[in-house]
Amino acid sequence: MNGFVVFARKEVREFLRGWRAWVLFGVLAMFALTGPVTARYVREILGAALGDQAAGIPLPVIPEPTYVDAYLQWTKNLGDLTLFLVIVLLAGVVCGECRQGTAVLVLTKTLPRRSFVLAKAAAHMGMLAVAVSVGTVVTWGVTRLLFPVAPPGPLVAAVAAWLLLGTLFVAIIVLASACVSSTGAAAGIGLAAYLLLTLGGLWAPLKRFTPVGLRELPAALVAGRPVDAAGPVLATVVAVVVLLLVAVAVFERREL
Repeated sequence: MNGFVVFARKEVREFLRGWRAWVLFGVLAMFALTGPVTARYVREILGAALGDQAAGIPLPVIPEPTYVDAYLQWTKNLGDLTLFLVIVLLAGVVCGECRQGTAVLVLTKTLPRRSFVLAKAAAHMGMLAVAVSVGTVVTWGVTRLLFPVAPPGPLVAAVAAWLLLGTLFVAIIVLASACVSSTGAAAGIGLAAYLLLTLGGLWAPLKRFTPVGLRELPAALVAGRPVDAAGPVLATVVAVVVLLLVAVAVFERREL
């Protein structure tokens, strides 16, 4: 356990000192700052963009924006662009160290292979949670400045649901990176998983009993629509555990 904690701390330090932290925190900060502003002034932005052509377009039919629109901007950016970012940034989390030879140095110092894999997964899941949480606080703060009402409850619930989905993709990438030797191949597996999850949303039964249901859950929670989250949440938790166990089993047998 001590080796696990030490290695996890090392992973966190390396992440924060490297370029990946700048990209992740920077992109999320941009989303958090611009999303509420875009939602609040969408009609003005459309009018300015259309210019003289706006005369024949009934822009007032666009509903008056509310805090829900600002929250939806944030969850939409998390649901698509941030997942792609996670896949690309973490694709080399295991295979990168194996290719560079640093994994051998670490594993010869009495660190079990299972701790190597699980510490990497835990550290990056934690960093993702911190980055998204900071962005969520900024989103709520800007939204509160722009709208008279901005209850934090729906936003917190929506982000919690997305973080579970993000955790699932970290587990997928860790497994992919433990299986292959190429960062590009690991990223390809992650993108294929994203595509399958998206296409799975076309079949309603999958939304009720698999992680596919998490794709639409944040938007539903923000909008206050009734949701049945038990099935997708439980299935995702089980999937994360299974994926990490498989990643450990694969890495235990991998030649370094």
